[in-house]
Amino acid sequence: MRRRFVITALVVALVAPFVTPLPSASADFAPAEWKAIQAEFAELFSRPGFPDEKAQLLKRLVEDGSSKALKLVGEALVKECELFGDVRSAWQVATMDNLKALEAAVDGYTPEETRAVRDAPKALAAAEEALKLEQRALSDALDAVKAAPALLRDTLFKRAKTSKDWMYRAAAARLAVLRLPEAESVEYLRRTMNGEKDGRVRSAVLDMMGDLDEGWETWTIDRIADPDWSIQLQAVQLVQYRAYKPAVPHLINALGKAGPRLAQAIGAALKDLTGENFEPFPDVWAKWWEEHRADFEAGVEVTGRHVEKFEPTHFYGLPIHSDRIIFVIDISNSMKLKTENGNPAEKWKAPPPTTGGDAPPPPPPPEEILSGPKIDVAKHELKKAIEKLPPETTFTIIAFNGGATAWKDDLLPATDKNKQDAFTWVRALKPYSSTYIEGALRRAFQIAGVIDVDDKYVTQRADTIVLMSDGAPTDSDPRKPKNADPDALLALVREWNKNQKVVIHTIGVDMLEYIDFLKKLAEQNGGTYLDR
Repeated sequence: MRRRFVITALVVALVAPFVTPLPSASADFAPAEWKAIQAEFAELFSRPGFPDEKAQLLKRLVEDGSSKALKLVGEALVKECELFGDVRSAWQVATMDNLKALEAAVDGYTPEETRAVRDAPKALAAAEEALKLEQRALSDALDAVKAAPALLRDTLFKRAKTSKDWMYRAAAARLAVLRLPEAESVEYLRRTMNGEKDGRVRSAVLDMMGDLDEGWETWTIDRIADPDWSIQLQAVQLVQYRAYKPAVPHLINALGKAGPRLAQAIGAALKDLTGENFEPFPDVWAKWWEEHRADFEAGVEVTGRHVEKFEPTHFYGLPIHSDRIIFVIDISNSMKLKTENGNPAEKWKAPPPTTGGDAPPPPPPPEEILSGPKIDVAKHELKKAIEKLPPETTFTIIAFNGGATAWKDDLLPATDKNKQDAFTWVRALKPYSSTYIEGALRRAFQIAGVIDVDDKYVTQRADTIVLMSDGAPTDSDPRKPKNADPDALLALVREWNKNQKVVIHTIGVDMLEYIDFLKKLAEQNGGTYLDR
Protein backbone atom coordinates (compact mmCIF):
# COMPACT_ATOMS: atom_id res chain seq x y z
CA MET A 1 0.00 0.00 0.00
CA ARG A 2 2.79 2.43 0.91
CA ARG A 3 4.65 1.81 -2.35
CA ARG A 4 1.43 2.41 -4.33
CA PHE A 5 0.97 5.72 -2.51
CA VAL A 6 4.53 6.78 -3.34
CA ILE A 7 4.13 5.84 -7.00
CA THR A 8 0.77 7.62 -7.27
CA ALA A 9 2.26 10.76 -5.76
CA LEU A 10 5.20 10.47 -8.14
CA VAL A 11 2.93 10.16 -11.16
CA VAL A 12 0.93 13.24 -10.13
CA ALA A 13 4.12 15.19 -9.49
CA LEU A 14 5.61 14.30 -12.85
CA VAL A 15 2.53 14.58 -15.04
CA ALA A 16 1.47 18.03 -13.79
CA PRO A 17 4.43 19.93 -15.29
CA PHE A 18 3.71 18.71 -18.80
CA VAL A 19 0.43 20.65 -18.85
CA THR A 20 2.63 23.68 -19.48
CA PRO A 21 3.19 23.92 -23.25
CA LEU A 22 6.64 22.88 -24.35
CA PRO A 23 8.34 24.64 -27.26
CA SER A 24 7.41 23.19 -30.63
CA ALA A 25 9.96 22.31 -33.26
CA SER A 26 9.29 22.66 -36.97
CA ALA A 27 8.79 18.91 -37.44
CA ASP A 28 5.48 17.30 -36.53
CA PHE A 29 3.82 13.94 -37.05
CA ALA A 30 1.03 13.63 -39.58
CA PRO A 31 -2.41 12.94 -38.00
CA ALA A 32 -2.55 9.27 -39.04
CA GLU A 33 1.05 8.64 -37.95
CA TRP A 34 0.45 10.38 -34.65
CA LYS A 35 -2.57 8.21 -33.93
CA ALA A 36 -0.48 5.07 -34.56
CA ILE A 37 2.29 6.39 -32.32
CA GLN A 38 -0.14 7.06 -29.49
CA ALA A 39 -1.47 3.51 -29.75
CA GLU A 40 2.06 2.07 -29.79
CA PHE A 41 3.03 4.21 -26.80
CA ALA A 42 -0.01 3.12 -24.80
CA GLU A 43 0.72 -0.53 -25.52
CA LEU A 44 4.47 -0.47 -24.80
CA PHE A 45 4.42 1.65 -21.67
CA SER A 46 1.59 -0.26 -20.04
CA ARG A 47 3.83 -3.28 -19.34
CA PRO A 48 7.37 -3.94 -18.14
CA GLY A 49 10.22 -4.99 -20.38
CA PHE A 50 10.67 -4.36 -24.11
CA PRO A 51 13.53 -1.85 -23.62
CA ASP A 52 14.65 -1.91 -27.27
CA GLU A 53 11.19 -1.19 -28.64
CA LYS A 54 10.63 1.58 -26.08
CA ALA A 55 14.01 3.16 -26.86
CA GLN A 56 13.21 3.26 -30.60
CA LEU A 57 9.88 4.95 -29.99
CA LEU A 58 11.40 7.53 -27.63
CA LYS A 59 14.08 8.31 -30.19
CA ARG A 60 11.41 9.09 -32.79
CA LEU A 61 9.56 11.34 -30.35
CA VAL A 62 12.68 13.33 -29.43
CA GLU A 63 13.67 13.69 -33.08
CA ASP A 64 10.22 15.05 -33.91
CA GLY A 65 10.56 17.68 -31.18
CA SER A 66 6.95 18.85 -31.27
CA SER A 67 5.15 19.83 -28.08
CA LYS A 68 2.90 16.76 -28.13
CA ALA A 69 5.86 14.45 -28.83
CA LEU A 70 7.89 15.86 -25.93
CA LYS A 71 4.88 15.54 -23.65
CA LEU A 72 4.89 11.79 -24.38
CA VAL A 73 8.61 11.65 -23.54
CA GLY A 74 7.81 13.08 -20.12
CA GLU A 75 4.93 10.64 -19.69
CA ALA A 76 7.27 7.79 -20.63
CA LEU A 77 9.47 8.62 -17.65
CA VAL A 78 6.38 8.60 -15.43
CA LYS A 79 5.33 5.19 -16.74
CA GLU A 80 8.80 3.72 -16.35
CA CYS A 81 9.07 4.92 -12.74
CA GLU A 82 5.79 3.15 -12.01
CA LEU A 83 6.75 -0.02 -13.88
CA PHE A 84 10.17 -0.11 -12.25
CA GLY A 85 8.50 0.15 -8.84
CA ASP A 86 6.22 -2.78 -9.67
CA VAL A 87 9.06 -4.96 -10.95
CA ARG A 88 11.27 -4.04 -8.00
CA SER A 89 8.52 -4.99 -5.57
CA ALA A 90 8.17 -8.38 -7.25
CA TRP A 91 11.94 -8.84 -6.97
CA GLN A 92 11.88 -7.95 -3.28
CA VAL A 93 9.16 -10.56 -2.66
CA ALA A 94 11.11 -13.20 -4.61
CA THR A 95 14.28 -12.37 -2.67
CA MET A 96 12.58 -12.77 0.70
CA ASP A 97 10.84 -15.99 -0.41
CA ASN A 98 14.21 -17.39 -1.42
CA LEU A 99 15.81 -16.45 1.91
CA LYS A 100 12.93 -18.09 3.81
CA ALA A 101 13.34 -21.26 1.73
CA LEU A 102 17.09 -21.32 2.46
CA GLU A 103 16.45 -20.95 6.19
CA ALA A 104 13.95 -23.82 6.21
CA ALA A 105 16.29 -26.08 4.21
CA VAL A 106 19.14 -26.17 6.72
CA ASP A 107 17.81 -28.89 9.03
CA GLY A 108 15.83 -31.05 6.63
CA TYR A 109 13.03 -31.03 4.12
CA THR A 110 9.34 -31.64 4.12
CA PRO A 111 7.92 -32.17 0.61
CA GLU A 112 6.72 -28.57 0.65
CA GLU A 113 10.14 -27.26 1.72
CA THR A 114 11.79 -29.36 -0.97
CA ARG A 115 9.71 -27.66 -3.64
CA ALA A 116 10.37 -24.24 -2.14
CA VAL A 117 14.15 -24.56 -1.98
CA ARG A 118 14.20 -25.95 -5.51
CA ASP A 119 11.79 -23.44 -7.08
CA ALA A 120 12.51 -20.24 -5.13
CA PRO A 121 15.93 -19.62 -6.77
CA LYS A 122 14.37 -20.07 -10.20
CA ALA A 123 11.65 -17.53 -9.41
CA LEU A 124 14.28 -15.16 -8.06
CA ALA A 125 16.41 -15.52 -11.20
CA ALA A 126 13.38 -14.63 -13.35
CA ALA A 127 12.63 -11.61 -11.14
CA GLU A 128 16.26 -10.44 -11.37
CA GLU A 129 16.18 -10.69 -15.17
CA ALA A 130 12.95 -8.67 -15.29
CA LEU A 131 14.53 -6.04 -13.04
CA LYS A 132 17.54 -5.75 -15.36
CA LEU A 133 15.27 -5.20 -18.36
CA GLU A 134 13.30 -2.53 -16.52
CA GLN A 135 16.51 -0.82 -15.43
CA ARG A 136 17.46 -0.59 -19.10
CA ALA A 137 14.06 0.84 -20.01
CA LEU A 138 14.24 3.44 -17.23
CA SER A 139 17.78 4.37 -18.29
CA ASP A 140 16.60 4.84 -21.87
CA ALA A 141 13.78 7.08 -20.69
CA LEU A 142 16.34 9.22 -18.85
CA ASP A 143 18.50 9.37 -21.99
CA ALA A 144 15.47 10.60 -23.94
CA VAL A 145 14.87 13.38 -21.41
CA LYS A 146 18.57 14.22 -21.60
CA ALA A 147 18.28 14.69 -25.37
CA ALA A 148 15.07 16.75 -25.10
CA PRO A 149 14.89 20.54 -24.62
CA ALA A 150 16.13 21.94 -21.31
CA LEU A 151 12.65 22.82 -20.07
CA LEU A 152 11.83 19.14 -19.68
CA ARG A 153 14.96 18.55 -17.56
CA ASP A 154 14.37 21.67 -15.47
CA THR A 155 10.92 20.39 -14.60
CA LEU A 156 12.33 17.01 -13.59
CA PHE A 157 14.88 18.65 -11.28
CA LYS A 158 12.26 20.83 -9.62
CA ARG A 159 9.95 17.92 -8.90
CA ALA A 160 12.80 15.69 -7.68
CA LYS A 161 13.65 18.21 -4.95
CA THR A 162 10.40 17.42 -3.14
CA SER A 163 9.97 13.75 -4.11
CA LYS A 164 9.98 11.19 -1.30
CA ASP A 165 11.02 8.40 -3.67
CA TRP A 166 14.79 7.85 -3.48
CA MET A 167 14.83 6.06 -6.84
CA TYR A 168 13.33 9.10 -8.53
CA ARG A 169 15.80 11.44 -6.82
CA ALA A 170 18.65 9.14 -7.88
CA ALA A 171 17.36 9.16 -11.46
CA ALA A 172 17.31 12.97 -11.47
CA ALA A 173 20.84 13.04 -10.03
CA ARG A 174 22.09 10.68 -12.75
CA LEU A 175 20.49 12.92 -15.35
CA ALA A 176 22.28 15.93 -13.84
CA VAL A 177 25.62 14.14 -14.18
CA LEU A 178 24.87 13.39 -17.82
CA ARG A 179 24.23 17.11 -18.47
CA LEU A 180 27.32 18.52 -16.76
CA PRO A 181 28.62 21.22 -16.96
CA GLU A 182 25.24 22.92 -17.53
CA ALA A 183 24.55 25.43 -14.74
CA GLU A 184 21.21 23.84 -13.79
CA SER A 185 22.84 20.42 -13.46
CA VAL A 186 25.70 21.78 -11.36
CA GLU A 187 23.28 23.50 -9.02
CA TYR A 188 21.08 20.42 -8.69
CA LEU A 189 24.08 18.19 -7.90
CA ARG A 190 25.41 20.70 -5.39
CA ARG A 191 22.11 20.65 -3.51
CA THR A 192 21.86 16.88 -3.75
CA MET A 193 25.35 16.00 -2.59
CA ASN A 194 25.24 18.46 0.31
CA GLY A 195 21.68 17.86 1.45
CA GLU A 196 20.68 14.33 0.39
CA LYS A 197 20.30 12.08 3.44
CA ASP A 198 19.86 8.83 1.54
CA GLY A 199 23.31 7.52 0.70
CA ARG A 200 21.99 5.50 -2.22
CA VAL A 201 21.42 8.74 -4.14
CA ARG A 202 24.96 10.00 -3.45
CA SER A 203 26.31 6.58 -4.41
CA ALA A 204 24.39 6.71 -7.70
CA VAL A 205 26.12 10.01 -8.51
CA LEU A 206 29.56 8.48 -7.90
CA ASP A 207 28.63 5.55 -10.13
CA MET A 208 28.04 8.02 -12.95
CA MET A 209 31.18 10.04 -12.20
CA GLY A 210 33.29 7.01 -13.00
CA ASP A 211 32.19 7.26 -16.64
CA LEU A 212 33.10 10.93 -17.14
CA ASP A 213 36.33 11.97 -18.84
CA GLU A 214 36.43 15.27 -16.97
CA GLY A 215 34.44 17.20 -14.41
CA TRP A 216 34.26 14.29 -11.95
CA GLU A 217 37.12 15.32 -9.70
CA THR A 218 35.57 17.81 -7.25
CA TRP A 219 32.41 15.78 -6.74
CA THR A 220 34.48 12.70 -5.93
CA ILE A 221 37.01 14.43 -3.68
CA ASP A 222 34.19 15.77 -1.51
CA ARG A 223 32.87 12.23 -0.94
CA ILE A 224 36.16 11.10 0.61
CA ALA A 225 34.79 12.82 3.73
CA ASP A 226 31.23 11.52 3.29
CA PRO A 227 29.44 10.56 6.54
CA ASP A 228 28.70 7.12 5.05
CA TRP A 229 31.87 4.99 5.13
CA SER A 230 30.76 2.88 2.15
CA ILE A 231 30.49 6.01 -0.03
CA GLN A 232 33.89 7.11 1.24
CA LEU A 233 35.21 3.75 0.07
CA GLN A 234 33.60 4.24 -3.34
CA ALA A 235 35.28 7.65 -3.69
CA VAL A 236 38.67 6.31 -2.53
CA GLN A 237 38.53 3.52 -5.10
CA LEU A 238 37.57 5.96 -7.84
CA VAL A 239 40.49 8.34 -7.27
CA GLN A 240 42.80 5.34 -7.06
CA TYR A 241 41.48 3.92 -10.34
CA ARG A 242 41.76 7.31 -12.06
CA ALA A 243 45.27 7.87 -10.57
CA TYR A 244 44.22 11.31 -9.36
CA LYS A 245 47.17 12.57 -7.31
CA PRO A 246 45.52 15.78 -6.00
CA ALA A 247 43.42 13.47 -3.82
CA VAL A 248 46.44 12.55 -1.66
CA PRO A 249 45.97 15.13 1.14
CA HIS A 250 42.25 14.37 1.31
CA LEU A 251 43.03 10.68 1.67
CA ILE A 252 45.51 11.37 4.47
CA ASN A 253 42.92 13.43 6.33
CA ALA A 254 40.32 10.68 5.98
CA LEU A 255 42.67 8.15 7.62
CA GLY A 256 42.21 9.74 11.04
CA LYS A 257 38.58 8.63 11.28
CA ALA A 258 38.67 5.50 9.11
CA GLY A 259 37.86 2.02 10.35
CA PRO A 260 40.20 -0.86 9.46
CA ARG A 261 38.54 -1.78 6.14
CA LEU A 262 38.45 1.81 4.88
CA ALA A 263 41.97 2.44 6.22
CA GLN A 264 43.26 -0.52 4.21
CA ALA A 265 41.65 0.90 1.07
CA ILE A 266 43.09 4.35 1.69
CA GLY A 267 46.51 2.81 2.29
CA ALA A 268 46.29 0.99 -1.04
CA ALA A 269 45.26 4.20 -2.83
CA LEU A 270 48.08 6.21 -1.24
CA LYS A 271 50.57 3.53 -2.19
CA ASP A 272 49.49 3.67 -5.84
CA LEU A 273 49.39 7.48 -5.95
CA THR A 274 52.69 8.17 -4.14
CA GLY A 275 54.76 5.02 -4.57
CA GLU A 276 55.23 4.85 -0.78
CA ASN A 277 54.25 1.73 1.17
CA PHE A 278 53.62 3.05 4.66
CA GLU A 279 51.21 1.53 7.10
CA PRO A 280 47.86 3.36 6.97
CA PHE A 281 48.60 5.66 9.93
CA PRO A 282 47.57 9.31 9.51
CA ASP A 283 50.42 10.73 11.61
CA VAL A 284 53.03 8.93 9.48
CA TRP A 285 51.43 10.15 6.29
CA ALA A 286 51.08 13.69 7.69
CA LYS A 287 54.82 13.79 8.31
CA TRP A 288 55.45 12.56 4.77
CA TRP A 289 53.09 15.25 3.48
CA GLU A 290 55.08 18.05 5.12
CA GLU A 291 58.14 16.92 3.16
CA HIS A 292 56.30 16.59 -0.17
CA ARG A 293 53.50 19.13 -0.11
CA ALA A 294 55.30 21.29 -2.68
CA ASP A 295 54.62 18.54 -5.23
CA PHE A 296 50.86 19.06 -4.87
CA GLU A 297 48.37 21.87 -5.29
CA ALA A 298 48.32 24.34 -2.43
CA GLY A 299 45.28 25.03 -0.30
CA VAL A 300 44.69 21.71 1.43
CA GLU A 301 45.74 21.35 5.06
CA VAL A 302 46.68 17.93 6.42
CA THR A 303 46.17 17.16 10.09
CA GLY A 304 47.56 13.80 11.06
CA ARG A 305 46.85 12.24 14.41
CA HIS A 306 47.95 8.96 15.88
CA VAL A 307 45.42 6.18 16.10
CA GLU A 308 45.97 2.92 17.89
CA LYS A 309 46.91 0.12 15.57
CA PHE A 310 44.00 -2.16 14.87
CA GLU A 311 44.87 -5.74 15.69
CA PRO A 312 43.25 -8.06 13.16
CA THR A 313 41.49 -11.20 14.25
CA HIS A 314 42.55 -14.49 12.65
CA PHE A 315 40.40 -17.27 11.25
CA TYR A 316 42.34 -20.45 10.37
CA GLY A 317 45.43 -18.21 10.58
CA LEU A 318 44.11 -15.69 8.05
CA PRO A 319 44.32 -12.05 9.29
CA ILE A 320 41.04 -10.16 8.90
CA HIS A 321 41.31 -6.35 8.81
CA SER A 322 37.75 -5.38 9.56
CA ASP A 323 35.40 -4.32 12.31
CA ARG A 324 32.26 -5.35 10.36
CA ILE A 325 32.56 -9.09 9.64
CA ILE A 326 30.27 -11.86 8.42
CA PHE A 327 31.64 -15.37 9.00
CA VAL A 328 30.22 -17.94 6.56
CA ILE A 329 30.92 -21.59 7.45
CA ASP A 330 30.21 -24.80 5.60
CA ILE A 331 28.07 -27.37 7.48
CA SER A 332 27.50 -29.71 4.56
CA ASN A 333 27.53 -33.49 5.02
CA SER A 334 31.22 -33.79 4.09
CA MET A 335 32.15 -31.73 7.15
CA LYS A 336 31.55 -34.89 9.20
CA LEU A 337 34.72 -36.37 7.73
CA LYS A 338 37.99 -36.27 9.59
CA THR A 339 40.34 -33.55 8.47
CA GLU A 340 43.34 -34.61 6.41
CA ASN A 341 45.30 -31.83 8.05
CA GLY A 342 47.37 -34.10 10.29
CA ASN A 343 49.93 -31.45 11.23
CA PRO A 344 48.49 -27.96 10.81
CA ALA A 345 51.82 -26.27 11.48
CA GLU A 346 53.39 -28.05 8.50
CA LYS A 347 50.49 -27.41 6.12
CA TRP A 348 50.02 -23.81 7.17
CA LYS A 349 50.95 -21.31 4.46
CA ALA A 350 51.67 -17.68 5.22
CA PRO A 351 49.22 -15.38 3.42
CA PRO A 352 50.70 -12.68 1.17
CA PRO A 353 51.56 -9.33 2.77
CA THR A 354 48.57 -7.06 3.23
CA THR A 355 48.36 -3.44 2.20
CA GLY A 356 50.33 -1.41 4.69
CA GLY A 357 53.08 -3.98 5.10
CA ASP A 358 51.69 -6.06 7.96
CA ALA A 359 53.79 -9.16 8.47
CA PRO A 360 51.87 -12.47 8.30
CA PRO A 361 51.27 -14.14 11.64
CA PRO A 362 53.56 -16.96 12.72
CA PRO A 363 52.31 -20.49 12.03
CA PRO A 364 50.07 -21.79 14.79
CA PRO A 365 51.40 -24.62 16.91
CA PRO A 366 49.73 -28.01 16.29
CA GLU A 367 47.88 -28.00 19.59
CA GLU A 368 46.13 -24.77 18.61
CA ILE A 369 44.11 -26.56 15.92
CA LEU A 370 42.05 -29.62 16.71
CA SER A 371 42.23 -32.79 14.70
CA GLY A 372 39.18 -34.88 14.01
CA PRO A 373 35.97 -34.06 12.09
CA LYS A 374 36.21 -30.91 10.01
CA ILE A 375 33.09 -29.48 11.63
CA ASP A 376 34.80 -29.64 15.04
CA VAL A 377 37.86 -27.89 13.65
CA ALA A 378 35.67 -25.21 12.08
CA LYS A 379 33.80 -24.59 15.33
CA HIS A 380 37.07 -24.39 17.24
CA GLU A 381 38.61 -21.93 14.76
CA LEU A 382 35.48 -19.80 14.71
CA LYS A 383 35.38 -19.63 18.49
CA LYS A 384 39.04 -18.54 18.60
CA ALA A 385 38.39 -15.83 16.02
CA ILE A 386 35.32 -14.44 17.77
CA GLU A 387 36.98 -14.49 21.19
CA LYS A 388 39.64 -12.07 19.91
CA LEU A 389 37.15 -9.55 18.47
CA PRO A 390 37.24 -6.19 20.29
CA PRO A 391 33.88 -4.92 21.60
CA GLU A 392 33.62 -2.20 18.94
CA THR A 393 33.64 -4.83 16.18
CA THR A 394 30.27 -5.99 14.87
CA PHE A 395 29.73 -9.47 13.47
CA THR A 396 27.35 -12.26 12.62
CA ILE A 397 27.63 -15.87 11.41
CA ILE A 398 25.99 -17.75 8.54
CA ALA A 399 26.01 -21.55 8.38
CA PHE A 400 25.18 -23.17 5.06
CA ASN A 401 24.59 -26.53 3.45
CA GLY A 402 21.71 -26.99 1.00
CA GLY A 403 20.23 -23.94 2.75
CA ALA A 404 21.58 -21.04 4.74
CA THR A 405 20.79 -19.86 8.26
CA ALA A 406 22.11 -16.87 10.19
CA TRP A 407 22.92 -16.51 13.87
CA LYS A 408 21.53 -12.96 13.69
CA ASP A 409 19.93 -11.05 10.79
CA ASP A 410 22.02 -8.01 11.64
CA LEU A 411 25.58 -7.44 12.85
CA LEU A 412 25.89 -7.23 16.63
CA PRO A 413 28.72 -5.76 18.73
CA ALA A 414 31.28 -8.27 20.00
CA THR A 415 30.32 -8.00 23.66
CA ASP A 416 30.96 -10.91 26.01
CA LYS A 417 27.25 -11.71 26.11
CA ASN A 418 26.90 -11.74 22.31
CA LYS A 419 30.03 -13.86 21.98
CA GLN A 420 28.64 -16.46 24.39
CA ASP A 421 25.33 -16.44 22.53
CA ALA A 422 27.19 -17.02 19.27
CA PHE A 423 29.21 -19.89 20.76
CA THR A 424 26.02 -21.59 21.93
CA TRP A 425 24.51 -21.27 18.46
CA VAL A 426 27.63 -22.62 16.75
CA ARG A 427 27.91 -25.63 19.08
CA ALA A 428 24.42 -26.78 18.01
CA LEU A 429 25.25 -26.85 14.28
CA LYS A 430 25.25 -30.30 12.66
CA PRO A 431 26.56 -31.33 9.23
CA TYR A 432 23.90 -32.12 6.68
CA SER A 433 23.07 -31.93 2.95
CA SER A 434 24.97 -30.24 0.08
CA THR A 435 27.08 -27.09 -0.47
CA TYR A 436 24.89 -24.29 -1.84
CA ILE A 437 27.45 -21.47 -1.75
CA GLU A 438 25.31 -19.16 -3.89
CA GLY A 439 22.58 -19.17 -1.26
CA ALA A 440 25.08 -18.53 1.52
CA LEU A 441 26.64 -15.58 -0.30
CA ARG A 442 23.25 -14.17 -1.24
CA ARG A 443 22.26 -14.28 2.44
CA ALA A 444 25.56 -12.65 3.43
CA PHE A 445 25.18 -9.79 0.95
CA GLN A 446 21.61 -9.24 2.09
CA ILE A 447 22.69 -8.95 5.72
CA ALA A 448 25.62 -6.74 4.67
CA GLY A 449 23.13 -4.28 3.21
CA VAL A 450 24.43 -4.58 -0.36
CA ILE A 451 21.43 -6.45 -1.79
CA ASP A 452 18.70 -3.91 -1.08
CA VAL A 453 15.43 -5.67 -0.25
CA ASP A 454 13.44 -2.84 1.34
CA ASP A 455 12.75 0.82 0.74
CA LYS A 456 14.32 2.12 3.94
CA TYR A 457 17.90 3.27 3.56
CA VAL A 458 20.34 1.60 5.92
CA THR A 459 24.04 2.27 5.61
CA GLN A 460 26.08 -0.72 4.52
CA ARG A 461 26.50 -2.89 7.61
CA ALA A 462 29.38 -5.24 6.72
CA ASP A 463 32.57 -4.72 4.76
CA THR A 464 34.08 -8.21 4.97
CA ILE A 465 32.82 -11.74 4.32
CA VAL A 466 34.96 -14.72 5.30
CA LEU A 467 33.81 -17.92 3.59
CA MET A 468 35.06 -21.35 4.68
CA SER A 469 34.18 -24.45 2.65
CA ASP A 470 35.45 -27.96 2.05
CA GLY A 471 33.79 -28.84 -1.24
CA ALA A 472 32.43 -27.96 -4.67
CA PRO A 473 29.54 -25.48 -4.84
CA THR A 474 26.24 -27.14 -5.72
CA ASP A 475 22.89 -25.94 -7.03
CA SER A 476 19.77 -25.61 -4.91
CA ASP A 477 18.15 -28.99 -5.67
CA PRO A 478 17.91 -30.65 -2.23
CA ARG A 479 17.35 -34.21 -3.46
CA LYS A 480 19.77 -34.47 -6.37
CA PRO A 481 22.22 -31.58 -6.07
CA LYS A 482 24.57 -30.99 -8.98
CA ASN A 483 27.77 -29.01 -9.13
CA ALA A 484 27.10 -25.37 -9.88
CA ASP A 485 28.67 -23.39 -12.72
CA PRO A 486 31.53 -21.56 -10.94
CA ASP A 487 31.86 -18.90 -13.65
CA ALA A 488 28.17 -18.03 -13.42
CA LEU A 489 28.45 -17.77 -9.63
CA LEU A 490 31.52 -15.53 -9.90
CA ALA A 491 29.65 -13.29 -12.36
CA LEU A 492 26.71 -13.05 -9.98
CA VAL A 493 28.95 -11.98 -7.10
CA ARG A 494 30.63 -9.38 -9.33
CA GLU A 495 27.22 -7.92 -10.03
CA TRP A 496 26.33 -7.74 -6.33
CA ASN A 497 29.73 -6.35 -5.44
CA LYS A 498 30.35 -4.16 -8.48
CA ASN A 499 32.09 -1.45 -6.46
CA GLN A 500 34.00 -4.02 -4.38
CA LYS A 501 32.71 -2.50 -1.16
CA VAL A 502 32.81 -5.94 0.42
CA VAL A 503 36.05 -7.90 0.72
CA ILE A 504 35.60 -11.66 0.41
CA HIS A 505 38.24 -13.93 1.95
CA THR A 506 37.98 -17.66 1.25
CA ILE A 507 39.37 -20.63 3.12
CA GLY A 508 39.48 -24.06 1.49
CA VAL A 509 39.63 -26.97 3.94
CA ASP A 510 41.01 -30.22 2.49
CA MET A 511 39.93 -29.07 -0.97
CA LEU A 512 40.45 -31.61 -3.76
CA GLU A 513 38.65 -29.69 -6.52
CA TYR A 514 37.23 -26.24 -7.21
CA ILE A 515 40.22 -24.64 -5.50
CA ASP A 516 40.45 -22.29 -8.48
CA PHE A 517 36.89 -21.14 -7.85
CA LEU A 518 37.61 -20.15 -4.24
CA LYS A 519 40.83 -18.43 -5.32
CA LYS A 520 39.02 -16.38 -7.98
CA LEU A 521 36.20 -15.54 -5.57
CA ALA A 522 38.75 -14.00 -3.22
CA GLU A 523 40.92 -12.35 -5.88
CA GLN A 524 37.99 -10.74 -7.70
CA ASN A 525 36.66 -9.27 -4.47
CA GLY A 526 39.81 -7.86 -2.89
CA GLY A 527 40.39 -10.81 -0.57
CA THR A 528 42.84 -13.64 0.10
CA TYR A 529 42.48 -17.38 -0.43
CA LEU A 530 43.95 -19.64 2.25
CA ASP A 531 44.47 -23.36 1.67
CA ARG A 532 44.01 -25.39 4.85
